[in-house]
Amino acid sequence: MPVTVSGAHSLDEMFLRLDSTAKRRVKTKLVEKAYQLRDLARKMAPRDHGNLEEAIKVRGDEAARDSLGRFARVEV
Repeated sequence: MPVTVSGAHSLDEMFLRLDSTAKRRVKTKLVEKAYQLRDLARKMAPRDHGNLEEAIKVRGDEAARDSLGRFARVEV
């Protein structure tokens, strides 16, 4: 009795895209949590207005390219 397999090609493509998809989703969640942490840090700052609140920022939500336009490592 022969066995017929369907969808193996699309499964292979999904495994090839898994790396980039996972990286993108992890970076998105890290940036989202960084903004929440920034808001909490601003609330816990000793003054309501001033330089301290303005100094608390999130970096890493921009495109992952360096000054020459090459892909670079992403740090949040």
